[in-house]
Amino acid sequence: GNKITIEVQNEKKTGSYELEIIKTDESWNKITEGTAKFSVKVNSNAETEVTSNQGTANFGTIAITDISTNDTIKITESVAPSGYNKLIEEIQLSVEKEDTGTGYGAKEVTLTGSTKARATLSGNKITVEVQNEKKTGSYDLEIIKTDESWNKIESGTAKFNVKVNSEDVNEVTTTAGVGNYGTINILDISSQDTITIEESEEPEGYNKLIGNVSVKVNKVEKESALGVGTVEVSNENVNAEYDSTNNKVVIKVQNQKKKGSYELEIVTTDESWNK
Repeated sequence: GNKITIEVQNEKKTGSYELEIIKTDESWNKITEGTAKFSVKVNSNAETEVTSNQGTANFGTIAITDISTNDTIKITESVAPSGYNKLIEEIQLSVEKEDTGTGYGAKEVTLTGSTKARATLSGNKITVEVQNEKKTGSYDLEIIKTDESWNKIESGTAKFNVKVNSEDVNEVTTTAGVGNYGTINILDISSQDTITIEESEEPEGYNKLIGNVSVKVNKVEKESALGVGTVEVSNENVNAEYDSTNNKVVIKVQNQKKKGSYELEIVTTDESWNK
């Protein structure tokens, strides 16, 4: 024939964007200590686990081969930094893409699934900030007045001056042998709680315990809160233990029963009381 065919190649447009996850506290401040782990699923691809370093988890590059549909990214936190509760909800991102003229890029990102996460697009990077609530906890403190055999002294009242760490001294008075200090909050577990007890008034008929008693409470991180681990005391007249059922530190303070003596003399006399 008399036809010239010219074939002209065109490269298919492609593009990409970056995804990073930032771990923050409830005030959106980055949590740089510890590590967090996330499971990330992009469209129908297999899940990928990413781990934070200094508060940032880099997923890497997500390739764009078409812009006809939005990308769907699902993010689930599997491990929170020590001392924090992980985010329970699944985060879902919808990423709208566009033709930039020279390739494909991310145009807009929308986040759903949780009010404790937010997403921003800057340049060609999507940043997802994920909040974690700091773990806290508490326990109650109870003082029980006992005799030398650790039996509760229900009669009378005892009074104690109680100081927890650097807090002000509070007076605790027993009723039927039991004195309730109230609730002690746990904000961190980096150091022991120190509870100092001084008995200021003892039940009638008993000797009060002389001097201050120091009780050490070791705190631990539990699944969803901070709590009590073990309790230590070095005074043989004081027993301290943790009642896990009632979340209560129970301190038993012994009093010795007052004792005394007198002498009896029998004198024999005549009828006129003469010896």
